[in-house]
Amino acid sequence: MAPREVLRERARLGIEDEIDVALLVKSDILVAVARDAQEAEALEERAERPGIGRGVFDELEAVGLDRVVPRGFAHGIQLYDAAPMQKVATRVPLAEFEPALKIRLEKLWGTPPNLYRALANHPALVAAWTEFSKMLRHDTRTPRALRELVILRGGQLMRSEYEWAQHLPMARKAGVSEAQINALSAWRTSGEFDQREKAALALAEEVTQGHVSDAVHAEALRHFDHHDYVELAAVAAFYAMVGRMLDAMGVQLEPDFRDFSPELPA
Repeated sequence: MAPREVLRERARLGIEDEIDVALLVKSDILVAVARDAQEAEALEERAERPGIGRGVFDELEAVGLDRVVPRGFAHGIQLYDAAPMQKVATRVPLAEFEPALKIRLEKLWGTPPNLYRALANHPALVAAWTEFSKMLRHDTRTPRALRELVILRGGQLMRSEYEWAQHLPMARKAGVSEAQINALSAWRTSGEFDQREKAALALAEEVTQGHVSDAVHAEALRHFDHHDYVELAAVAAFYAMVGRMLDAMGVQLEPDFRDFSPELPA
């Protein structure tokens, strides 16, 4: 619903308080955004121009929508606000692997994680998943550290504690610095990331959220050729699927990973 339609609806309903009408139709015109205060302030100022007053935003923030802007104003909107996935109840049992696949998995990953044991309820699927995952991890051209940043940012967006905890040690081993890990949720304004990394993270966010804008695509192609663009998009998309499957199956984090640090940003 366009802002002018909101104002028209307010008049039709005889509602004097624009906050009330905004709350009434917020699912249509407003979206929550996860941004730092300076960026969110600028977006809110832009949003005031069509006729939605700042009081609307203050009210929505008061009831728990941290930052809100009219749909279409936000770049890189936050679509996920689920509880951390570690707290989801187990939904499928941890299955055993077929003998040949067990040998393959142990060769690739050592002790297979709970994610794979949950997927093992579907033997053909986990076998195919294993090979695709192996290709994205080992048979790629982009730097492993860059891909781990993409994965960690996806884990943040989906609030997947499992994905975050599993990939923190992989990211560190690949060369991602503690400063980058700590600054990842604010990567747009952080000096810890170069322009190439920021282009990859912008792509990762929009792939995870379901739509890549022309601007993000164009910026990515300033730093990556088509091969690497497809590769990074595939990594982001695959690990978005990982997060959704973790949630759907209720996969629990292994005890050895539960003391991870830093915690997933709220």
